[in-house]
This record gives sequence, C-alpha cells and structure tokens, in this order.
Amino acid sequence: MVALAKLIADVKATKLAVEEAEAELCDAQRLLPVKEAEISALDARNSTMVSEVIRPFRDMFEDRYRAAGELRTGRNL
Repeated sequence: MVALAKLIADVKATKLAVEEAEAELCDAQRLLPVKEAEISALDARNSTMVSEVIRPFRDMFEDRYRAAGELRTGRNL
C-alpha cells in the first residue's frame, strides 16, 4: 500500500514537471519570433556598418584601377 502511494506521488510529480516544461516551451516559442526579428535587425545594422567601413577602400581601389587603366592606355599610345 505504501509503495502504491509512493508510485502515485511520483507520477503526480512527474506530471507536474512535464506540465512545467511544456509551459516553459510555450513561453520560448512565443519569444522566438521576437528574437528572430531582433537578430534580423542586428544583422541589417551589421551589414550597413560593414558597408560603411568598406566603401572608402572600394572607392580608393576604383580610383587606382581607373588610373592604372589610363596609364596603360597612355603607355600603349
């Protein structure tokens, strides 16, 4: 009889633990779209910052490439 009461208590405790885990999972699933949106915003901001860092170098290399083409054309003439 005592073993049966302990088994019933264990089942109830396990059921409660499963319900708590399910509640935590539901909360996490509700937060997921919010966190994905935050990550997307951070990714866009990161891309913008990288573009701003690279732009001066890209412009400089474009100028050098253009100048090298003009020198090549002048040499060939």
